[in-house]
Amino acid sequence: IGLDLSRHMLRRAAYKLEAYKDHAPLLWCPAETLPFADNTYDVVTCLESLEFMTRPQLVLHELVRVLRPGGLLLMSNRINTRLMPGKTWTREQLTEIFAQMDIEEAEVEAWQEDYHQVWAIKVGDSTPTGARPLDEFLCCPRCRKSLLLRQTSAWVCEECGGKARIAPDGVIELSPMI
Repeated sequence: IGLDLSRHMLRRAAYKLEAYKDHAPLLWCPAETLPFADNTYDVVTCLESLEFMTRPQLVLHELVRVLRPGGLLLMSNRINTRLMPGKTWTREQLTEIFAQMDIEEAEVEAWQEDYHQVWAIKVGDSTPTGARPLDEFLCCPRCRKSLLLRQTSAWVCEECGGKARIAPDGVIELSPMI
């Protein structure tokens, strides 16, 4: 699943993933309010993007929230702060943030000139879920009470009546729904 707040980037991704559209859903949604239940994913990635978020620590909490116990978080942490003052974390700050979350081990390693790569494991253990259909875990971002149901041109919440349009390029547009 690809998720982004930039509709332009999702349009490009939809074009490049056209052959895989049935296996790689794309969602237009802010990362601060992920539309998934707790403990949903075996692996969550967030690469070269946290420093562009308005509230990166909230996004990090969301990434860990949707990760199943024992699941793996792979993220990047910008280390070149020249263009991002106040929008990045030192290795020590990141370690302190993880200590306040359900992360039992985190490894920070050199990756690129501007980034560290971070591998983190969520506390606990559970059976991997593997790939599943989106209708098994896509929650309503408006009421957060129920799963969205797929219809022909939209995903609909039976609880609050909210609708997320499926655009002609296949992107599920959750952002206007919130």
